[in-house]
Amino acid sequence: SSIETLRKIPADSLQKLSGSFAASTVIDGYVLPKDVYSIFKNDEQNDVAVLTGWNADDGFPSGNIPDAKKYAADAKEKYGALANEYLQAFPGNTTDEISTSLFALNRDNLFAWQAYTWAKLQTTKGHHNVYVYLFNRTAPGEEKYGAFHSSEIPFALDNLHTWNLEWTDADKKLADIMSDYWVNFAKTGNPNGASLPEWKLFSVAENKVMNLNIDEQSMQPISVKNQFDFLDKYQSYLRAKKK
Repeated sequence: SSIETLRKIPADSLQKLSGSFAASTVIDGYVLPKDVYSIFKNDEQNDVAVLTGWNADDGFPSGNIPDAKKYAADAKEKYGALANEYLQAFPGNTTDEISTSLFALNRDNLFAWQAYTWAKLQTTKGHHNVYVYLFNRTAPGEEKYGAFHSSEIPFALDNLHTWNLEWTDADKKLADIMSDYWVNFAKTGNPNGASLPEWKLFSVAENKVMNLNIDEQSMQPISVKNQFDFLDKYQSYLRAKKK
């Protein structure tokens, strides 16, 4: 119930407790005085340039994969009247499909949809530039993990040498490009610069993001837009229930 109570718990007792990590926001009355939608609705956000995005495999695999019958039943229980729309966005007809959908849902809920929603709110309510990326590079030797959470950081900070892998010349070139983008953005609020592939402003109408991979750096449509659309609808439903 308080930080003082927490500090009185012995460390070995804490280690025995079960729990899970949750990347949920907390309306603390200070950093977040109210929910994010209300902040943007009332033009109370810090109106600054934004560079945000997600990695293609920016999530965590599910431990237990249900069969198709239970997957559908779980969807019905959680999403109710929206269950069919959920199953269209995150299908579950086979074990592989269910595994893929649950991973995608985890990625979207924790990282991808969050970044997309921030970009959308800032674009529609703010007055500064918004740039969105999708990082797609799977590091050599890390194929089973894909473009996992945080794997873009050595590229963005141009320090591949701190990660002992067999980097290719194409990887080093991508790191040069990405770190130039990040430095330019930090300086000016715009990642673009001489000789860099053009990174266009995010547009709700176009819904394109900068695809960052070794074979290309270009604006591409969001491939999981149908999943984002479902989460938009479900979150709107949840907000309406609270009123």
